[in-house]
Amino acid sequence: MAMNICIITLLGTLIIGLTIYYLTSNNLALKNYKEFIERYGHKLEEYDVTTEDGYIINLWHLNPKFDVNSEKVIFLQTGFVCTGILFFELEENNMPYVLQEKGYDVWIGNNRGSKVSTKHVSKNPKDLNGDYWEFSADHFIKYDIPSEINFIKNKTGAEKIDYVGYSEGSTLFFMLYMDNPQFVESSINKFISIGTVPNLLDVPYTLMFILDAHTDFFKVAKPLNKAFQLSDKTRTQLVKAVQNYPKAIEILFQELGIITNRTKAENFIHYFSYYPSDTSIYHFYQWDKIQEEKKLVYYSPKSEENDEIKEYDLNVLKNWKIKALMTRLNCDDFSQYDEVTKLYDTIQNKSLITLYDIEYAHLDFFFAKSALDDFYIPMINYLEEK
Repeated sequence: MAMNICIITLLGTLIIGLTIYYLTSNNLALKNYKEFIERYGHKLEEYDVTTEDGYIINLWHLNPKFDVNSEKVIFLQTGFVCTGILFFELEENNMPYVLQEKGYDVWIGNNRGSKVSTKHVSKNPKDLNGDYWEFSADHFIKYDIPSEINFIKNKTGAEKIDYVGYSEGSTLFFMLYMDNPQFVESSINKFISIGTVPNLLDVPYTLMFILDAHTDFFKVAKPLNKAFQLSDKTRTQLVKAVQNYPKAIEILFQELGIITNRTKAENFIHYFSYYPSDTSIYHFYQWDKIQEEKKLVYYSPKSEENDEIKEYDLNVLKNWKIKALMTRLNCDDFSQYDEVTKLYDTIQNKSLITLYDIEYAHLDFFFAKSALDDFYIPMINYLEEK
């Protein structure tokens, strides 16, 4: 109990500091992400994908070293307020490299509003209180991800592709399936969920405190900004905190279920240079509402004003028709073991679902050196199965 109080106090202090920087943010573009991704000889291609509502998404493609089979095209979708850089953290054995070496054509999505994906055909993202920032996760699944998948299919000639979703990237897949099952079933071959997040029903109070603190602050600061951004000064402070207090950071992250002892604090020196990324405050509002309602719900600025709630239809998932490998974790407070089990229990054709139990926490998949043998190779073996 004392440990939880200390953690909450520490997080509260951190959040107050971050919100002060947030108010005076003069955020600059993330530097050198391409250099970081290409540091071991791989080449990154970037494509502008324009959605139906005019947002221009920065879609990444790891340039193949050899001819690629159109049946081995794979799309990676990252998590909450993050970018595709996360997938490249594990040096030469990171997930995109390993997939490419096994013959996969690797594509990586970045959500609208993130630091690497901030363009629009007419709206101005530099206006932090402008209409560019009026979006939630619903827009990712209605516009961004379908546009990226269609672009990939047209570019590669693939009839169907594989989808890897990490954390919120897995939740977005569930939401997309419930919102547009015909599109998913006609476009996706296999689904891999890492740090599976079906919902936020049993996430511990400490983590919800962070989300609630941010959303409460945003509502007070609503006349100022609709965008969430951290200043370069804030990022520098986060990196310094890791450098100066590595053991304290490790203990804090282990207590929060973010890492296990497989991952060391020095891994986060680069991580905090891009995380958390930019997004809309309504993205936070939606997750706060999901936690409050204990179910996946749609969200828009108008729904906040009118207090109207529309649920995603969980009945659609009962008729699940996609082969899937879903991680189920005992050490992860974000990805709840029981919630993954409940999702599995609702699906009628359980032969399509393989549950992968592993003693990992949320970020171990991208920072623990053991991830290659513990998960990447088994994941690829699953993908190779007919």
